Amino acid sequence: MSSMKIKPEHYATVKLSIETLIKSFVETHGSQALDRYALRLKDSKAQVRDMQKRFRWDLLYTAVSSNWICDNLYSYMDDSHIDTALRSIVDELNLPAYESLSTVKTQEQ
Repeated sequence: MSSMKIKPEHYATVKLSIETLIKSFVETHGSQALDRYALRLKDSKAQVRDMQKRFRWDLLYTAVSSNWICDNLYSYMDDSHIDTALRSIVDELNLPAYESLSTVKTQEQ
């Protein structure tokens, strides 16, 4: 984390918030919930060019309020810095990588 621009306390806040969100989401919706979410994105009319990035940013904006993000992160970072931190958090939490949706089964499979 030392090469990232994000402050350690902000990194910890975002990581804990995402971890709490994922645990709650899986407890509520089951162990395959993240795969189903990715499938809905794949099947939606939304043209998602970078599934991994979309997943990371959806996690951030669901786990932490927009006001907190603007007040705390955008005060000294831009999107590329935030995304670097999000990549690290997703890796640390061992969350699925959806770079290829071929691993996400459709309802017919």
